[in-house]
Amino acid sequence: MEPIAGWLAPPRRNAHTTASEVDEGPSSQSHWARHLAVGAVGSVAPSGALPTRALMPLRRGDPEDVENLAGGFSADSSSRAGRGQTSLSGFGQLPMGNVGMSTRFFARERAAGRPFGADTLTHRNGMHPPPRLPNVGMPPSVSLTQRSPNGQDTLVAAGVDVSSPALDSSGSSPQSRGPEGSRRTPSRKADASTASSSASASASFLEAAVRSLEARTAVTAPRQLAMAFYNINLVVASEPPSSRSRTHTVAPATPIVGGRKDDKFRFTVLRDGLVRYEYAPDGHFEDRPSAFAALRDEALQSASVPDFTVRETEARVEIVTERFHLTYSKVADRFSPGSLFARVFGHTSDVWRFGEEQQTLGGTYRTLDHVDGRVDMGHGVASRKGFASVDDSRTMLFTPDGSFIAPRREPVEGRIDGYLFCYGHDYRAAVQAFYAISGPQPLLPRWALGNWWSRYKEYTTESYLELVRTFRRHRLPLSCAVVDMDWHLVSDDVVKKAGQSGWTGYTWNKEFFPDPKAFIKELHNQGLKVTLNDHPAEGVASYEDMYEAVARKLNLDPSTKETIPFDITDKNFLAAYFDPLLKHIEDDGVDFWWIDWQQGRYTDMKDVDPLWVLNHFHYQRNAERLAQRKRDDSAEHPLIFSRYAGPGSHRYPVGFSGDTTVSWASLEFQPEFTATASNVGYGWWSHDIGGHMLGERDDELTARWVQFGVFSPIMRLHSTKNEWMCKEPWKLPAGSGQGPQDTVFNFLRLRHRLIPYIHTMNARAADKDHGEPLVQPMYWEHPERDEAYSVPNQYYFGTEMIVAPITSPLNRATKTGKVRAWLPPGKYVDYFTGVVYDGDRHLWFNRTLDKCPVLLKQGAIVPLDRAEVPENGGKNPDRFEIVVVVGADGRFELLEEDEDGITIPREATEWPDWIRTPIVFNQAEGTITIGPTTGGHPSLRRNWSVRVPSAKVAWPVKASYTGEGPEPGVSVVDDVVHVDLRDVPPRSPAVIHLGANPQLAVNKPMELLFPILYKAQVGYELKEKIEAIVSRDDVPASARASQLDTLDMDPDLRLLINEFLFAQSSA
Repeated sequence: MEPIAGWLAPPRRNAHTTASEVDEGPSSQSHWARHLAVGAVGSVAPSGALPTRALMPLRRGDPEDVENLAGGFSADSSSRAGRGQTSLSGFGQLPMGNVGMSTRFFARERAAGRPFGADTLTHRNGMHPPPRLPNVGMPPSVSLTQRSPNGQDTLVAAGVDVSSPALDSSGSSPQSRGPEGSRRTPSRKADASTASSSASASASFLEAAVRSLEARTAVTAPRQLAMAFYNINLVVASEPPSSRSRTHTVAPATPIVGGRKDDKFRFTVLRDGLVRYEYAPDGHFEDRPSAFAALRDEALQSASVPDFTVRETEARVEIVTERFHLTYSKVADRFSPGSLFARVFGHTSDVWRFGEEQQTLGGTYRTLDHVDGRVDMGHGVASRKGFASVDDSRTMLFTPDGSFIAPRREPVEGRIDGYLFCYGHDYRAAVQAFYAISGPQPLLPRWALGNWWSRYKEYTTESYLELVRTFRRHRLPLSCAVVDMDWHLVSDDVVKKAGQSGWTGYTWNKEFFPDPKAFIKELHNQGLKVTLNDHPAEGVASYEDMYEAVARKLNLDPSTKETIPFDITDKNFLAAYFDPLLKHIEDDGVDFWWIDWQQGRYTDMKDVDPLWVLNHFHYQRNAERLAQRKRDDSAEHPLIFSRYAGPGSHRYPVGFSGDTTVSWASLEFQPEFTATASNVGYGWWSHDIGGHMLGERDDELTARWVQFGVFSPIMRLHSTKNEWMCKEPWKLPAGSGQGPQDTVFNFLRLRHRLIPYIHTMNARAADKDHGEPLVQPMYWEHPERDEAYSVPNQYYFGTEMIVAPITSPLNRATKTGKVRAWLPPGKYVDYFTGVVYDGDRHLWFNRTLDKCPVLLKQGAIVPLDRAEVPENGGKNPDRFEIVVVVGADGRFELLEEDEDGITIPREATEWPDWIRTPIVFNQAEGTITIGPTTGGHPSLRRNWSVRVPSAKVAWPVKASYTGEGPEPGVSVVDDVVHVDLRDVPPRSPAVIHLGANPQLAVNKPMELLFPILYKAQVGYELKEKIEAIVSRDDVPASARASQLDTLDMDPDLRLLINEFLFAQSSA
């Protein structure tokens, strides 16, 4: 049982008490009040006013006979797992039902500053017979809270179970049991022996409670008090409340509180940490789905009503769940910081108050157009204070059936519609609650996780196809071909004559693309999907191929040649916009649209942002087209490419972050920008990798940007049409394997090799109930560590990888870049270098241009495509590489979609029938088990290549699987274990034995340092001195570092040496 301490109030007059009967006693500003709250499992009388006759006035100066006076009282009652739960607490008035019974006890301090004892416990019968204890069914619990002069309650002790020999397992005395142990209903004419035994049982229970608390915590009175009062209140209900009842405490069967006739407020408890709060001056509330809360009704229908308690009086409403306590003062008749507030349990030092400025961990931003550096990322639903709110008062609405958009109810002014997230530091739970009402992230098509090519340039059919062929010649895989706005008429005479800017267009420029259908077909043959750019703001000009057809559909006269204005809030225009205007382009084979809206947030419909409408209906349209199209596989999913419109935009991936400025400042901000977006559930940002415009040429910057792009949600190269600017990788300078060209080549290939891992994370992100974004800030996993908040550019990339991109230029002496990072507790292996690091500390990572810090924790398992150069399109590979880090147990389930259509066919938006392959590492046994695979074609055979970096293992390493096939190949080179398993049947598990309890290898600092020091632009003598010191493995690292401190060297070189010396705490 979990008793919840209620609120306390200073003594006050009761509605049934006259002024002459009450002496209000000491001020609450100079005294502390304490109370014991006894929770009992059973039924509770609804709260009511205590009759005057049952009150005894406070008599000053007589501490031996002090009675508790009328004050605040609270009672919690909820239904949990089929049983009632009650927590009663109060400093003052006791609740009464018609036939309810109450008893009052008080304990006094023997002297100020001394703990109270059970022997001071006194039972006062008052004017009622002593009650029998409720039928608790388990040992009751008590909790102690203390109220300070400023009105703050502190929980001193809670959940203390007590039992007494005088009580049987039901919580009643044996004498109160009927035949065969049945419970007897108390009678008003109970005889003296029954009353005496009940009183004895009550006193015995209370004595046990007091002794239990005294044993658990040393409770002493403040020095300024000579007396403290402890009230233990037990109430048993046997009849409904009387009409005089002023406080109603219930465990509702509905999640809605308020919203009744004449109510101006309504609360909806959607989850145990999520409540919707509404205020409507006219009493009419909004039930239609909004752009943000599109699935609110579905969330209510698909989940049971959360456990919560409502306490309501004429003056206030309180809602209490396991996570929060919300209070609304009805007498205020409006929402304000003083009238609507909430506390989150575990984070009660801060109070959420309606209307006050939020302090969250950020959300995301509409566009990075013309941004060079940081921007304010607004708010998300994660906050170190434990609470965050989303204002949904002005967002776009949908009609009840979801078929179109709708305006807000008039008058809009004064209406409040918000959502309060009270998840403490459980940031994942907050975002999952966000998804519950807004909708989950959709599953992206697998190909979207590969490399995209995009450039604002006047391509022709031949030049674009030659570009794709050049990528292939350089063995650089692609998955998506983006054609920017010059696919349509832009600067033709007909455009100028019509007075148009050429920014909007729906007619192919046949000079550039004489046969669009053949052009797109060839791109498809190359394994690429195709998207076209659309700036729709200028409407449909008279020169467009579909002008007459659109005009006729809208009942307009095409002979006028007047441009048809863009009005996305007109249902008829929306229909004509998609068919025939876009359909005739889509029929050429276009896979999806890049909706490049840049013209503001306003339409003719109040509070309707055109970007919301475009995103929603474009995504819906793409899903419908996929459903109608005869597909050659079963792995397609809807997709659009557009800008962020606000919370809820995650339902329409992929996001276009805007025209990025070419600068180190832009790159430095993008990792943080990407990770922080997860706080508002936005997990699929696509950036202009390398930068779009302005700036200056910096090949090193391009290489570092590509590294980040490979470890970001979408990898899309992009640049403007300036002839001096380019992102074609082969135009970058090469350099002995570590130059910009080499780096970009290798990382573009790595991106496609990572697709098996990323696509599995894609499935995790789209999980309806437990979805999580691919990229997550460090503080999601480590919310109580301050260090996790100090590295905003560092993030989790899926479940297995920690990435810390380098976003600053190389040091010209060391030829390395650096980044300050924090490793959580544990041990880690760098994916690229194999260096082993001890965690639980900040450190500097130093890397040459061809590498960036990517850390795998012990037990990590990462599946990759085994091909060094995967093909275009990101198809399922038949050869895999599995990277396993020893030192802790690990498990990973590889998910693939059935591209051969062997499993049951499905619609584009349905959850796939996954091909599942479990991969398990058992640290104690030292075994790696792959499979068996389920789903897919039963005759599908696999090739598994397992790599175990930086491992000390027992020799010989053994591998086996069931069935016929080649002998497994095993090798160990430089502490890296390689095992090749070929032609493994899918239903057969493959097992690799590394030997019991394998450990990570010990770093060899000089071997790690040598290749970097060799190329460093520093003196030869300095290099010799450094080598002589670092090579002394017989000398502790601290002593070697002390010797190095005597050498005059570049500060970054010193950082580099210390990184390798102290990567591990001991050799």
